[in-house]
Amino acid sequence: MARKSGKKQKTCYQLKKTDLETSPTCPHCNFLLSADRRDSRNIVENAMSELTDIYDNWLNILVDNLKQDSIQEGLSLLSNDEQKSVELLISSKELPLPLDQKYIDMIKNLFDGFEKVELSQEDIIKMLGNGSPMSVNELEGRIRELIETAIDGKDKDKVRIMYKG
Repeated sequence: MARKSGKKQKTCYQLKKTDLETSPTCPHCNFLLSADRRDSRNIVENAMSELTDIYDNWLNILVDNLKQDSIQEGLSLLSNDEQKSVELLISSKELPLPLDQKYIDMIKNLFDGFEKVELSQEDIIKMLGNGSPMSVNELEGRIRELIETAIDGKDKDKVRIMYKG
């Protein structure tokens, strides 16, 4: 049973559930829950205050990390909407609630880093068959082949393809 004297809390590790089925007092340390005079409202308020402090501290760390040069470089590899959402987070220091998994993954990928793959005009012209006619299926196959060749061995979630003109 947990005992609190002042601000220190002691725990009785010998207490078992069956001990409390027969008596409200711990048979090992003689702790009686009803004799514990802690104010539950203060306990909850203190816990909420501590949780708020932890959240605020974590959010400040997140924003500080998002401001780092290496992260800012990766920001340019996000979509315009994603860039705006990160910039809003940095300026407001508030997360968009409710958080969805897509947003969480975007922030995680930003911290993990992206791999930029550039496609040149020559690559695209070659993929298009140098102006020769082709069916829709052939074009789709060539586009897939170009992408697969460009990202070979890379993590698809981390790759950002850009046109290098």
